[in-house]
Amino acid sequence: MNLTRAMDMDHKSTAAKRNYVDEPFGENQLYLQLLSTHPEFQLHGAGTRLVSRGVEVGRKNDVNVTLIALPTAEGFYEHIGFNSVVNFTISSVDEDESFRYNVMAYNFTSEE
Repeated sequence: MNLTRAMDMDHKSTAAKRNYVDEPFGENQLYLQLLSTHPEFQLHGAGTRLVSRGVEVGRKNDVNVTLIALPTAEGFYEHIGFNSVVNFTISSVDEDESFRYNVMAYNFTSEE
């Protein structure tokens, strides 16, 4: 990726987070950012434990837990209890590629 493409993607990603996460959920949220698991630890519960810890902190502080998921991770987050809020797409600077993301929020009411 060249610098122009990287800066454009950063600018568009920041604007999307502001529009689809920060404004709707405000200060009353715990935003889980840049979650990943090393391939050697995938499918062994490490990712589930990381996200579950975030959910515990959100529950303890009585705040929404939000994240932006790639399409490949949506099923993982749904399995844990997250619900889709809104999908959005970011196009590359030259518009030859587009990337889809899903804003998701943890549903505490499903625990009751």
